[in-house]
Order: sequence, then C-alpha cells, then structure tokens
Amino acid sequence: DRNHYARVRADGFEALVGDRHSEIAGISAPVFHKNGELAAALTLTMPAHRYDERHVRHVLAAARQLTAQ
Repeated sequence: DRNHYARVRADGFEALVGDRHSEIAGISAPVFHKNGELAAALTLTMPAHRYDERHVRHVLAAARQLTAQ
C-alpha cells in the first residue's frame, strides 16, 4: 500500500522477517546511478533467527558505497 512504500522511501531500506517464508529474513537498500535513477537493490538474506536490526546499518553503508562509485 502507499503508506508502506512511503515508509520504505523515507527509511531508505526494507527489512522483513518471515514475509515470504517463516524461516527467512532480509534487508534491502537501493543502489542508484549517478543521475539518481535506480540501478539495483543490495539485499542481505539470512535465517530468521539470525536477523538483527544492527545489520541494517551495514547494508545501508554498502549500498551508499556502491552508489558513490
């Protein structure tokens, strides 16, 4: 829904646990071209029991680093 996508845009990432499969978690962040267009998404997947919000900052940092290249 629109609220969900607005939150993702504002946060700059999406983190889900058990969304598609109860035992899988993932964190995704966008990677952009120099002109600001979306180039890709960087995603870290893991077993749900290993999900930790501290991983978000690492995914965001890696996506930003790729965008800067």
